[in-house]
This record gives sequence, structure tokens and C-alpha cells, in this order.
Amino acid sequence: MGAGNQGSVAGPLRKTTGALGVSPEFRERWPIVLAAFIGLLFSSGTFVVYAFSAFTPALAAEFGWGPLQIATALGLFNLASVIASPVMGRMVDVHGGRRVVIVSTAGLAASFAALALLPNKLPVFYAMFIALALIGTGTTSPAYASIIVGWFDRSRGLALGLAMAGVGVGGAVLPSVIQLIISQLGWRAAYAILGLSVAVIGLPTLILLLRSPPRPLRHATEASTSAPAMMWTALRQRAGWTIALFAFLAGVMLIGVLGHLVPILMDKGLSAVRAAHFQAGFGLAVIAGRCFIGPLMDRLFAPRVALAVFSIATLGLAVLATSENAASLMLAIVTLGLALGAEIDVLGYLISRYFPPAVFGTVYGCVFALFTLGAAVGSVANGAIATRFGYVEVSASMAAIGAATCLVTLLMPPYTRRATHEAEALAMERGKC
Repeated sequence: MGAGNQGSVAGPLRKTTGALGVSPEFRERWPIVLAAFIGLLFSSGTFVVYAFSAFTPALAAEFGWGPLQIATALGLFNLASVIASPVMGRMVDVHGGRRVVIVSTAGLAASFAALALLPNKLPVFYAMFIALALIGTGTTSPAYASIIVGWFDRSRGLALGLAMAGVGVGGAVLPSVIQLIISQLGWRAAYAILGLSVAVIGLPTLILLLRSPPRPLRHATEASTSAPAMMWTALRQRAGWTIALFAFLAGVMLIGVLGHLVPILMDKGLSAVRAAHFQAGFGLAVIAGRCFIGPLMDRLFAPRVALAVFSIATLGLAVLATSENAASLMLAIVTLGLALGAEIDVLGYLISRYFPPAVFGTVYGCVFALFTLGAAVGSVANGAIATRFGYVEVSASMAAIGAATCLVTLLMPPYTRRATHEAEALAMERGKC
């Protein structure tokens, strides 16, 4: 779909929205979005990543493990996630997103309960976090996005944004809650409560509210192609390699700087407490990005929306590198939060518009793996930059990566007709259901 055709999409959209700008399909299917929101709130991406640092002091005190020994578990979790994401994506395409999500959520609940019984053995600790990644990958964004994309077309960006906001809300609330539980009941009880909350709240919600979308017809070549072969085919297309490069660079830029945000602010003269307050503002901006960027993609060409968001974030990184004014620093952090909030929504939306529904899970799983890999590379690289040159150079280096990310969005082609036509056919099929 070229630039001229983009207007044809926007026109029908305006005619099918209500007085509040919400399409009939969203009003009819909002429980699916709610289920995805709650599922992502209780996902491995939320519970492991955002709660991990809260457990570090307690584990160090009880077992005598050092920071590097404990942090290695998170590194292994990320590495295992990179490997598991493409496999999970393929399973979503073959077996359906709902089945994968429910089975994975049940396994996640059991895995957290098992962590409450953790012995003083590092290999067991590492094995448990690798298992968390392998079992819990089905609870992450790609699996839920495949369901949202299957049910929503006209309001796809809005639905994706609201669903993915579950991760942002969890990231804003979970660390404080976990810290309170650990201080009152201990870290073992905290892990047990995490597992219980997944089993009692997350799993029943998914079983009751999450519905499988109509399955798209699969081409014979798509049904028999492996995930690596399918991703290689996608990477040979301009849409595929630009999305893959965008995902990797965005992971380097956003997640890479996130782990160093408090030290960067302290290097600017802020106290540790004030720097933590600034980081809370980052979390709120992530939620805002997830909620407000999605609807823009329903109305505007998504690569241009991504260009605007990441251009602003790149300017924010430049401010973070050069300014010591508190208000300017806060504004810079908000721009980064908006970009991180938009990132996963943008990836899911772009893949849904460039590739047919039958391969959405596979392609998104592989792209999500590249995003995770970029995050790992960015974290390590920024640690090395900070050690050698200081934290100012971290922000400056990530601003350069941000500029490259923006350039990639300019290379993204118009939406493909095949994916668009299949989406329209699927919409007609839903109307008959």
C-alpha cells in the first residue's frame, strides 16, 4: 500500500468510529484487550525483569552471593529468551496464541513457586532462571500481540497500545510492592506470592476472557517452513530487514541506557533519591507511550509515527548528555519513556501490516529476539563505555544510535498489498462469525 493508498485506509476508519473515536470492533471486543493487559501485567517480562533487583540484597544476605553472581541469572534469562522467542512465535502460528499463553502462564506460576524453595546452590539458581525464560516466553508481548492482531484491524494500534500497557503498569507498581513484601515476610514468601498471584488472578482471567481469533488460511509453504528459514525469507525483503534492524537498534538505545539511568542522573549532581523519582517519571511515560502512540498508528503511516517518537527520544538523549538543568533532564527522561512505551507496539503493528497473519507469530518472535539481543548488547556496551569514559559518553553514544534508528524508519517501504488484502479478508471472515 503506497502513500496514496494510506489515505484510503484512514477514510473508512473515520467512518467506522463512534462519537468518541472508538470503532465498533473495539467496543465489541474490549474484554480481549483487558485479558491481554492483565496477562502482560502477570507475565515473565514484568515479574522477572522489574522485580529482579528487589530480590538482590536479600539473596546476597542469605547466601553470600555477590552482585555479579546474582546478575548472571538475569543475563542467562535474557539469553534463553533470545533463543526461545522464535520457537514460541512459531508455536503461536501453529497452535494458536491462546493455547500457548495459557500453558505458559500455568508454567510460570509453578516456576515462581519453585523459586521459593531455592537452595544455596548457584547452578540451581541459574537453571531456574533459564527455565523461567523457556517456560515463560509464551507470556510475553509477541504471543498476546498475535491475538490482538487477529481480532482487531481498524483499531489495531489502540488495542495493542492498551494491552501492552500492562507491562508498563507492572513496572511502575511491582518493585515497591515486592520490596514491601520482602521487608515484611521475606524473599521466599515474595516469590511464593508472585506464583500465587499468577495462578489466582492471571490464569483465570485468561481462561475466562481471552478468545482465539479466527485462524487465517495458511499457505502450503508457510505451513512447512521452519522459523529460521521463514525469518531468513523475511530478512531478504526490505520490510523484514528494516524492521529487524530497527528492533535491534532500539533495544541497544532504550534498554541499554535504562540500566544506567540512575547513575547518569547522579553524575549530573542529583541525589540517589531524586534520581529514583526521575526514574518513576520514566515509568509513567512508558505507560503514556503505550496508550497514546498506538491510536496514532491507526490514523498515520506507522513508520512516520516511529520516526517522530524516536527523533524526540534522540534529542532527549542529547539533552541528557549536555544539560545539568533538572527540568531539562526530566523532559529528556520522559521522551525516552515515551519511546520505550511505543517500541513494542510499533513492532507488532509494523509486522502485522507488512506480513500476512499466518506468519505473524514467527516473524514477531524472531524480531522480539533481536530486540532482546540489542538490549543485552546495549547494557554491556554502555557498562564498558561508562567504565572507560564516564556516563556522559553513554548518553552521547546512545544519541548516535538513536539517529541511526531514525534513519532506518525512513527506509521502511509502503505496506504490502498481500498482507493488507489478507487482513481485509480476515476481517470479513470475523464478520461472519
